[in-house]
Amino acid sequence: MEQMIWFIQRYEAIRIHRAYMDRYHGLLDRDRIDGEVVYGEDEEHLLEQRNTERTEQEIDLDNEQDPEPSEDGEDESNSSGDEDEDKDTNEPAPTGQCMDLDPDWSVSIKPTVSCVTGHRLVQSYGAVDIVSRVNDWLEETIAAGLLSPLQFVTADHSFDVWHKVYLYHRPLVFDPDQQPRRDTIRAKPAPPVRESSKRDAPPGTFDTVLFLGRPEETGIFRYRAGRVRAIFSLPSHLYNSYPDPLVYLDLFAPFPKSLAVSHGVYTTERDEYRGTRRTLVIPVAWLVSACHLAPVFGQFPHDFPFERHDLLSVSKQFFFNHYSNHFIFGLVEHWRRVEAKADQAKVARLREIADEAAHARSKASRVRLVQARRKLERDAGNIQ
Repeated sequence: MEQMIWFIQRYEAIRIHRAYMDRYHGLLDRDRIDGEVVYGEDEEHLLEQRNTERTEQEIDLDNEQDPEPSEDGEDESNSSGDEDEDKDTNEPAPTGQCMDLDPDWSVSIKPTVSCVTGHRLVQSYGAVDIVSRVNDWLEETIAAGLLSPLQFVTADHSFDVWHKVYLYHRPLVFDPDQQPRRDTIRAKPAPPVRESSKRDAPPGTFDTVLFLGRPEETGIFRYRAGRVRAIFSLPSHLYNSYPDPLVYLDLFAPFPKSLAVSHGVYTTERDEYRGTRRTLVIPVAWLVSACHLAPVFGQFPHDFPFERHDLLSVSKQFFFNHYSNHFIFGLVEHWRRVEAKADQAKVARLREIADEAAHARSKASRVRLVQARRKLERDAGNIQ
């Protein structure tokens, strides 16, 4: 573990120095990968197109080119929603500041399944409170003035559903040579099984993610974990008001400030209220990363049949495994270092304030002592 930490620190120092040298020599930063709607589930053609466009830009940096249409003859629509050509959105955060996750997202332009009723989302996808949560989101969004008053949804309405959403991460500012990362978030129900089949029904695939939960916080405490149960759009009568996809999540509790003593990682647990799982509907743009939650196996008996259960459903306590990939590992370690430096700066500031207060008290004491001595001298002179 110690060797790994030293390696990461040296690796980070080299990358930061490389970034400084690139800026000094006027080299361009890596291009930001904007969120966009993808044609079809297979994205190999999209990655090849991006590599081709990047190569063309490197050959002729002085020529500004208009965006070209996709291979299908149609322009790809941008789904990230925050594009302004006059503003530089690629400017990396200063190294000493806490870096936040801000990926771009994309889904296929054609939903995986169309016209899925609310009843089916409850039965097949496990989105038990989807109607209530969608109406809660609509009510909050309307109250905030972001949407005009709309008709609420019912379980009889139909939704377009996707089984995958992609998150595109730019290279970390402290590791600029790292390749851009793509996270695939899946929410796929179990396939149907014939009644005469003797095989057990294969389980569905519902991935866990980090989403923006506390914007006022920093580091990992800015985010919460959730399990994606459904990726869907609003029914047809509301689609024009909000066309972007929404996500239905089973919630996990916020991460505590202290690490697990046994493993040195953050922990979480199912977020419940009186035995009922808390759920939430959020825009897909609030998703920031895929994550791996490992069950705390000590909570199970020794003879527990793990292979027969969905551990994310039956477990109550989980470890947040930031060793799942290099991207998350480097990011969490960066957050820890920034937090440690902030704590040190806070302690130093408190010590400085305490020293200033002690100096002020000492100065006031000396002034009172001098005044008392002068008074005694005056009194002694009057007596003589």
